[in-house]
Amino acid sequence: MAGKPEMVMVCGSNGAGKTTLTNAARARGEYNMPFLDPDEIANREKLSPVEAGKLVANTIKGYIENKESFIRESTLSAKFDLRMMQEAKAKGFETTLIYVCNGSPDTAVARVAQRHADGGHTVPEEDIRRRYARGLDNLPEAIKLVDKAIIYDNSGEKYKEVATFEQGKLKIHEFTPEWFKKPLDALKVHALQTRPPSAAES
Repeated sequence: MAGKPEMVMVCGSNGAGKTTLTNAARARGEYNMPFLDPDEIANREKLSPVEAGKLVANTIKGYIENKESFIRESTLSAKFDLRMMQEAKAKGFETTLIYVCNGSPDTAVARVAQRHADGGHTVPEEDIRRRYARGLDNLPEAIKLVDKAIIYDNSGEKYKEVATFEQGKLKIHEFTPEWFKKPLDALKVHALQTRPPSAAES
C-alpha cells in the first residue's frame, strides 16, 4: 500500500485514554502526520465544542480532497465519522481505526473528573454517557468500513489489545471484555473462540 495517504482514527469515549495512546505512538516516531483533536483545538483556540467540531470537519474535508494523511481523534458518536471513513476509502486512503474503551460509562465519568482535577479539560457527564453508548453502537460499522481496526481495553492499569480486524474480518482475538460482546454480536463473529494461551502463557 506504499504511496497511499493514510487516515488514522483514534476513537473511544471521553476519558478512554485516546490522547495518551496517540502521544505514546507519536513519541515512538509513529503517525508522523497532522493530529486533529477537537478538544485540544477548542482549548487552544478558545472555541466552543461546536465551533471546534466544525473547524475539524472542514480541515478533514480538505485533507481528504487533497489526499493528505492525518490522524483524527473522536468519540465515534457521530455519523460524520462513518461518512468520513467512506469518503477517505473512496479517495484511495489506507484507513485504520484504533478504538479504546475503559470498560463502563461510570469509569469514563470518573476519569474525566480526575483529568479535570489535574488541570485538564472537562466534559458534561450527560455528554460522556451519551457518547460512550453511541460510540459503541457505531463501532461495528466502523470496523467494517476501515482496512484495519485494532481494539484496546483500558479498564485496568494498562492497555490490553482485544482484537484486530482486517477488511472487517477478525484476524486476532485475544479476549472479550464485557463491553465488547455487543459489538462482536453485531459483527456476527461472537461464536469465535478466544485465542488459547500459548505454552509460555499457561
